[in-house]
Amino acid sequence: MFDWFRRLVPKSADFFILFERHSASTVAAAEALSKLVRGEGEHAALVAAIRDHEHDADDVTREVLTQVRQTFLTPFDRGAIIGLIAAMDDVTDEIQSCASAIETYDFKDFAPDMQEMAAHICRALHKIDEALPLLRDVPRNGSKLHDLTGEI
Repeated sequence: MFDWFRRLVPKSADFFILFERHSASTVAAAEALSKLVRGEGEHAALVAAIRDHEHDADDVTREVLTQVRQTFLTPFDRGAIIGLIAAMDDVTDEIQSCASAIETYDFKDFAPDMQEMAAHICRALHKIDEALPLLRDVPRNGSKLHDLTGEI
């Protein structure tokens, strides 16, 4: 009897899985950038890996935006979902932009400050990666989320 209604209301997307997939790509890109500025590994391979991770993150971003439009009930405000994925994607884009500049200008040696900055980026992204699964139950995980945001 309600088959027509079920067809109108798409299945709910699991935005949390998508956020976690995006975060994994961003963390991997940041770790590759950190290796790049420390001079570990082959330059071209690390830049290519960063580019691949950025493309993966873009795919997830598109999926989130599609799901926001198609999902009748979202786990939290649509604007918050869009804002979160956009901010996450901005980070990945900036990491890729940095790697592209390193490749374009053929930088090989980096000051300790640059290496330290890349390490800070990695640590912050690991904290974000740790926090994202906690969004599934904010009332229960609020204290831990607050602590993690303070650490970031």
